[in-house]
Amino acid sequence: MKNEMLTIAICAMLLNSCNQTENNNTNNDKNTSTTNSTNSATATADNSFNALDWQGTYIGTLSCDDCDGKQISIVLDKNLSYTAVVKHITKSAKLPLQKGTFEWNNEGNKITLNNVQNIPSRYLVGENELFVLDADGNRLQENYSLTKQDSGMAPISNFPITETRWILQELTEQKNKLNAAKNKPFFIQLRASDNRVIAFGGCNNIAGNYAITENNQVKFTELMSTMMACENMETETILSKVLEQTNSYKISGNTMQLLNKQMQPLATFVAE
Repeated sequence: MKNEMLTIAICAMLLNSCNQTENNNTNNDKNTSTTNSTNSATATADNSFNALDWQGTYIGTLSCDDCDGKQISIVLDKNLSYTAVVKHITKSAKLPLQKGTFEWNNEGNKITLNNVQNIPSRYLVGENELFVLDADGNRLQENYSLTKQDSGMAPISNFPITETRWILQELTEQKNKLNAAKNKPFFIQLRASDNRVIAFGGCNNIAGNYAITENNQVKFTELMSTMMACENMETETILSKVLEQTNSYKISGNTMQLLNKQMQPLATFVAE
C-alpha cells in the first residue's frame, strides 16, 4: 500500500513539472513573438525611401562662382541609378551627361550620388523635393533644393515658368528679325532658389527680382544690367522694357508669352 501511494505521489510531481515546463515555454514563445513584432515595426517605419514616391525628375538652380547660376536636372530611377545634367544659365553649352548609382542612408531619408561631378552629391529627400546637403550631410543655409517635375503636381505645361531657360523668339514692338548668335541666344530665366530673373538681349546681362502671384501674374522689379556698349542694342532695350511692363504670363506647350495689363503679348519665348 505504501509503495502504491509513493508511486502516485511521484507521478503527480512529474506531471506538475511537465505543466510548469510547458507554461514556461508558452510564455517564452509569447515574449519572443512580442520582441519579433517590435523589431518588425521598427524595420518597417515610414521614411522617405518606403513612404514617398521619390522616383522621377528634379530640377533646380544653384549658385556658381563664374556665372549667374547653374541649372541642375537629376533623374532618380527605382533601380537606384541616376542621370544628371548641368547647364550654366549664361552659357549655352551643357556639361556632359552624367550617369551612375546612388545610395540611401540607414535612416532612409538621405541619398548620395556616387561619382557625380560639378554638382552636390548629397540630398535630403522630401515630399517632391531634394534638399541640397553639404559634405557632412547638413542642410545649407541658402536652403537650395530641386523640385520634382512629374509628381502629379505638374503645371499646365511640361515647362514651368521657373527654372526653364526661355529663348526669345519675338518681340511685339520690334519689327526686325532677331539676330542672336547660336551659341548665345537671347533668353530669360527665373531662378526659384532666390526669386531672381536673369536675362540676355545681345550685349549686357540683365538681372532683377520677380514675384509670381495667382492667375499667372508676374512682376519683375529692381532690374539692373551691366554697362557695356555694343553696336546694336535695340533688342536688349526692348527686352528690358518688356520686363518692366509685364503683368502676367501664358504658357502653352513649350511656348511662353509675357503679357501686359491689357493681356496683350509683349514677347514670345520657346523653352530650350
